Amino acid sequence: MKKENIIIILIVLLLVLGGVWYIQSNKQPVVIMNDYAENSQEQEQEQEQEQEQEQEQEQEQEQEQEQEQVINNGEQVDDSSPEESSANQTSTIMVPSINVNGDIVMVAHEIPYTQSVLKEVYRKLFSLKSNPQTGWHGLAFNSVSIDNGVAMVNLSGSWRPSGTMSSFDLRQSINAAAFQYDSVDIVQVYLNGNLFDWCIDDQSGGENGCPNMPRYWIDAE
Repeated sequence: MKKENIIIILIVLLLVLGGVWYIQSNKQPVVIMNDYAENSQEQEQEQEQEQEQEQEQEQEQEQEQEQEQVINNGEQVDDSSPEESSANQTSTIMVPSINVNGDIVMVAHEIPYTQSVLKEVYRKLFSLKSNPQTGWHGLAFNSVSIDNGVAMVNLSGSWRPSGTMSSFDLRQSINAAAFQYDSVDIVQVYLNGNLFDWCIDDQSGGENGCPNMPRYWIDAE
């Protein structure tokens, strides 16, 4: 074989080998890019799933917070939410009453739907106990608010007991109305803007410390 032919064959082989190497070297980045693209898509999908889960958790937390919320102006006591009928939009409230044995019993009353649950309980209580001339032992209900577990009940009028059980009747009923709700730990009652002082009902002639030692209506459950 001539030397020229051998050289030509060698050149052809080198060209073939070079072409194969070139093709293989160009394929590898494509594979790498494909792997990178697939990994990026997987990461994006995982991030989207995590974001969706976070959004769902946030929505659940918001719903729980709304259910547990107690609005301080007394307009809502969520953990004592009234039983509602979606058909006729009514609320069932439980109003305290004292039976013949002197025990507090809770009596159910249907009223138009409201979120002002505790306020409506007191309105119903006073409407049942009051008479048009003197109110309930001379007192009328004005408002109630709840702040950090403290129910502040505002009354107006002048204390006029109608019997020896008047103070028991009033105090036990007003306390029971608030303490039926888990959101209330303390009841404070105000009369004409001032803390109700039970010295107003004291007949001991000072033997019990009144009026020098006030007996404010601040009761804990």
